[in-house]
Amino acid sequence: MRIAMIHRPFGARGGTERQILRLAIELEKIGHEVEIFTNGINEDSYPEFFKKVKINVIPHPLAGKLPRQMTLG
Repeated sequence: MRIAMIHRPFGARGGTERQILRLAIELEKIGHEVEIFTNGINEDSYPEFFKKVKINVIPHPLAGKLPRQMTLG
């Protein structure tokens, strides 16, 4: 079965990021074809997992076009 997984940017090491990567790896071990789609990746966060799965980086359509958020205070 072909499976697409969609995740927010992989920025830092975290539980959600590790979970989706490990799930993709385990699904591939039992014969599924898995691709992860995200709009950003930090190669240093999980290099041991990134080389085991197919990740497609799709830039966000509004990246760089929105004004910077203003801080209150």
